[in-house]
Amino acid sequence: MATGLTPGQHGIAINQFFDPIRAEWFRRTSGGDGSFFKGEPIWVTAEKAGIRTAAYFWTGSEAEIGGHRPSFWFPFDAMVPDSIKVRQIVQWLRLPEGERPHLIMMYSNVVDVPGHRYGPEAPEAFAGVRAADRTLGALRDSLAQFASLGIDLIIVSDHGLVAVPREHDIDMDSLLPPRGALVDDEHATFSIWADPAAPGLDLDSLAAAYRRRLPHTRVFRPGQFPAEWQTEQNRRFGDLFLLADPGYEFVGTNPRAIYTLGEHGYDPTTPEMMGIFLATGPDFRRGVRLEARENRTLHDLLARLLRLTTPTTTKVKDFGLRN
Repeated sequence: MATGLTPGQHGIAINQFFDPIRAEWFRRTSGGDGSFFKGEPIWVTAEKAGIRTAAYFWTGSEAEIGGHRPSFWFPFDAMVPDSIKVRQIVQWLRLPEGERPHLIMMYSNVVDVPGHRYGPEAPEAFAGVRAADRTLGALRDSLAQFASLGIDLIIVSDHGLVAVPREHDIDMDSLLPPRGALVDDEHATFSIWADPAAPGLDLDSLAAAYRRRLPHTRVFRPGQFPAEWQTEQNRRFGDLFLLADPGYEFVGTNPRAIYTLGEHGYDPTTPEMMGIFLATGPDFRRGVRLEARENRTLHDLLARLLRLTTPTTTKVKDFGLRN
């Protein structure tokens, strides 16, 4: 959504990955290392054009990318409540014109966390939705005092969620080679790389064994990813990339994977993977219902609203804009 690129193109393929070219891991603590990030986030394009931006948590916003960061940003802290973020947004909007950010991005995890832990249909997940609704209400009430600024408000989710019954686990503990493999478990996907420090892993034989022994699993080697995924056959997905069927997930103790009752990351054609797009403000027509589109088209929409020329564009024409 920030770059208009697919994960295979911008390089942050999964939450944690081994980069065989660099021979380095990207971990959840690596978000400040801009050298892992390819492509140009919308805030970088804006800052280069002299438009100040702000991010209260957004993947990549902690890193210097192309020599730029948002004018205002915070290191990620999952414990920061949304009320603090809304308060900060108001403070930013009260800044003088020359200091005020004209693009503000904010991330909330109040739906994501309970949805994963308890499942998308659980009471805890619905409580998260109600919490998000209260945050949006508080944000809209706060924005009302800035009517003269002509603010557009856009709400999106980065993914959907599928319920995963406990009996749908795919246990990987007994199926991993004793040496030579680096592993990352993302629940819906499972990645294996050949360990440069312990060469000799027969990846083709391992792939063949998994195809025979693992039900509800698709197994890919680089070069075999479907073209429509636009992965660029990026090896950051793994020298072996396992994809579970929707409603199943990989679990194991090496590495330790906490069982979840709601997951995403499945084949993108899975209907439950779809997120939301809501927008309101002076630049949007009222009462318009848009056709489905990829969430990365958000980048193109933001570029149009900010009147920026960006390195990537989409084929989507109608975002419900007035002009």
